[in-house]
Amino acid sequence: MENAPVVESTSNVRSTTRLDIAVPAVLMLGSLHQMQGVTKNISFSSVHIEYRQSLAAHHLGEACQVQLQLPTDDGEAWVELEGRITRQDEFGLGVQFTHTDTSNYRKFKCFLSKHAENPNQLIQEMVRHPELSMNVVHIGFMKEELSGFITDAVNEIFIAFLAQDVHKGPTVIKQDFEDYVPPEAEATAVVNFNGALTGGIHLSAPMHVVIALANSFSGEEANSFTDPMVVDAFGEMANLITGGVQTRLSGEFENIQLTPPTVVYGKQYGIVYQRDLNSVKQYFLAPFGPFFVECFFASQ
Repeated sequence: MENAPVVESTSNVRSTTRLDIAVPAVLMLGSLHQMQGVTKNISFSSVHIEYRQSLAAHHLGEACQVQLQLPTDDGEAWVELEGRITRQDEFGLGVQFTHTDTSNYRKFKCFLSKHAENPNQLIQEMVRHPELSMNVVHIGFMKEELSGFITDAVNEIFIAFLAQDVHKGPTVIKQDFEDYVPPEAEATAVVNFNGALTGGIHLSAPMHVVIALANSFSGEEANSFTDPMVVDAFGEMANLITGGVQTRLSGEFENIQLTPPTVVYGKQYGIVYQRDLNSVKQYFLAPFGPFFVECFFASQ
């Protein structure tokens, strides 16, 4: 191929760790134009692919689809990512990723993490650089995982401290266009976290469920929410659930610090919340009645 001048989109962002990994790649422009090549380096946000064919400069900025053939423990798997062409040089093309679904993202994330010297650093770059288009996918992936993290943490607490089964109910994920609204419940225990991830956990329930949970958790008997034992036990349950979620998040977010639990009554919160917070709310049904756990967090 003749030497070509470097042509690059001015909006390209190269702020993430790039791994020198060679895997087969297919670039598709529309339904007709297909090019095959090999990756030179890959990051969470982009890829550089070496081709034998030349590509006209007017394709810069155009949307494309990249298919990567990744080795796995079970053989090979194709991963599809949407992107746009941001760079052209004599060796090939640079593509910035813009979107994929969570199934493809899970495979892509697993592949990069296995090849990175510091997987946590690689993932943290997604959090520190919200301008990257693929951060939207990362947040969506987190929301799907959080439901499972919450469920596992709640099951652990009920088995270890209450010796009871709890049934998982619906999952409610706040949409990006919606403003965040704090829980509307008779009682809520709040544990905030900060550091690598800013947010917290809400444990919310009707008053009679709170009292029953506190009695079962503490092994004592109380009939009123004003009993200090009820407040302490309910707050400690929220603290343990948050710790369980924190442990499961630590693979991607190191150094998450928790605050002591705070228990509030009714809908009058003395806490100001950002309107753009992400939220995953998981409902449960215990023998005493319904309750829910919500994980809320900022995108950056």
